[in-house]
Amino acid sequence: MTGVRQKPIETLLSALSVTRPARERLPIGDYVVHWFRGDLRLTDNTALSLASRAARTAGEGVGLVGLYVLSPQDLEAHVVSPAKLDFALRSLRVLKGDLEREFGVPLWIEVVKRRKDVTKRVLELCRRWGAGRLFANMEYEVDELRRDAKIVKDGVGYGVSVEVVHDLCVVPPGDLSKRPFTAYTPWFEAWVENIHSRPSRLELFPPPERNPDSFREAHASLFDSPIPSAPPRKALEGKEQAEYLASLYPAGEHAAQARQKVPEGPGGRLPDMLSVHFASGTLSARQAVRPAEDANSIKAFDRESKGIQTWISAVARRDFYKHVLVNWPFIWYAPLHPQPTSTTPLTESHFRAFCTGHTGFPIVDAAIRQLLKTNQPCTLNIDWRRGERFFMEHLIDGDFASNNAGWGWCAGAGVGPQRYFLVLNPTKQSLQFDPSGEYIRTWVEELRGVKEEEGRAVHAPFQILGEEGVKQIGYVAPLVEHEVSRARFLEAYKGGSGGKKRLIDSSYAPF
Repeated sequence: MTGVRQKPIETLLSALSVTRPARERLPIGDYVVHWFRGDLRLTDNTALSLASRAARTAGEGVGLVGLYVLSPQDLEAHVVSPAKLDFALRSLRVLKGDLEREFGVPLWIEVVKRRKDVTKRVLELCRRWGAGRLFANMEYEVDELRRDAKIVKDGVGYGVSVEVVHDLCVVPPGDLSKRPFTAYTPWFEAWVENIHSRPSRLELFPPPERNPDSFREAHASLFDSPIPSAPPRKALEGKEQAEYLASLYPAGEHAAQARQKVPEGPGGRLPDMLSVHFASGTLSARQAVRPAEDANSIKAFDRESKGIQTWISAVARRDFYKHVLVNWPFIWYAPLHPQPTSTTPLTESHFRAFCTGHTGFPIVDAAIRQLLKTNQPCTLNIDWRRGERFFMEHLIDGDFASNNAGWGWCAGAGVGPQRYFLVLNPTKQSLQFDPSGEYIRTWVEELRGVKEEEGRAVHAPFQILGEEGVKQIGYVAPLVEHEVSRARFLEAYKGGSGGKKRLIDSSYAPF
C-alpha cells in the first residue's frame, strides 16, 4: 500500500533474509555469543540452544559466551519499574552462577548508558573477542525490532553473523493468518489448531552444552564481570523493600519451575507469581503449556479438563497480546480506537488520589495499595494511558504488550469486540468477586473495622455509612458519583463519534 511504512517485524525479517548469503560466508571465529535479553533462563531458550549447537559444530576450541547489556536510558524509555529491575538483577545472579558452575560458560555484563550505543557496543565486544556468531531471541517492541534489524545489517561489516530468532511465543506472530485477528476467541481457536497440527511447537529446547574444561583457564577474564547495581532512578527504596520483594518473589528459573503446578480441578488460573517469571523470561510460554498438555489424557488441550483449558488460555492470552503488538505497532502511542477528551474537572487531583489508593471506591483503592506494596496487583474520566504508565512504573511483572492491551480493553480503546459502553461499576465488581470484603480489608486499613454484618458497607462505605460515618473511620468519599460520571463519559463519546457505535478496523494503519 502506497504511503504505508513497513512494519518493524518486516524490517527485521527482511534484514535477516537480505544479509543471509553474506553472513553465511563469515568465519565462525573463536566464540559464539548469546545475547540474553528478556530470556534469563537456560532451559528452553531457543537462541541459547542454537548458539551452543553452533559452537559445538564449529569444532574443538570454540566456546560459548553469554552477554547481557544494561542500559539506564533504555530502562527509562521502557518505564521499567525498580521492582522489575531488581528481580532481573537477582535472576541474573542465579543465571550467572548456573552458567559458570554447570556449563563453564561466562556471562559478561555490560552497562551502556545511552540506548542508541547498545548495538555498536555489542558488535565491538564480539569483534574484540573474535566472535563470528551472535544469537539472540526476538523482542517485539518497535524499538527492539528496529534495533535488531540494524545490528543484523551492521554485523556483517564487523565480521559478525547476527541471528535473531522467535522464542517468546508458542506460535510466532504472523504464523496464524495473513489478516491479523482483532478478537481473542477466534485467535485462540486458530492458535490451538496450529499447535495441534504442529506438535513440534511444544518441544522444549535443551540447555547449552558444557564448554571445554580448559576454557575457563584460557579465558579467565570473561568470568570476572560483576552484577551491576541498579541506576539511582531505578533503585529500590531501601534494604527493607529489597528483602520484602526477595521473599515474595524468589528469582531465577528454578523458582519459576518450583511454582508451576498444573491444576487438577476446575480452577485453572495461573498462579500470580508466574507472571513475574514470564515478564523476565525465567519461564517460557512453552514450559507452561507443555505440562498442561501432558496432563490432559486426550492430548487435545482445548477440551476435557476445564482447569487445563483455563490454564492454557491464560498463557495463550500473553501470546495474543504479543501478536497484537506486532500487527499494530503504533499502539504504544496511539490506541486502535481513540477515546473522547475528558470533560471532568480536577482530573489531576483525581489522578493523584488514584495513584495513592484514595478514590473512595474500596476495591480500586485495595488494588492500588496492593500494587504499591507488592508491585503486582475507571470511572474517573482520566486518559487510560496515564493509568497504564503508572502501572508500568510499579509492576514487578510489567509487560508492555499485556499491560497496554489490558488497559486498552478496559477503556474500549484496544482489540476485542467490546464497544464504547464498557464502563464497569467498581462496587458491583467488588460484590461479585470479593463478596465478604476480605480482599478490601487486607489492603484498605481504614475499612478493617467494618463488620461483616454491616453488609455492603465495606464495598460502598459512603452510601451506607454516610459522610460522617466515613469521616469517623478515616476513609474518603468517592471522587465521583459513578452513574453521573459514566453518563458524562458516554455523552462525550457519542459527541465525538457522531452517536454511532464503533466498528473495529483490522487494517494496518501507517505510523
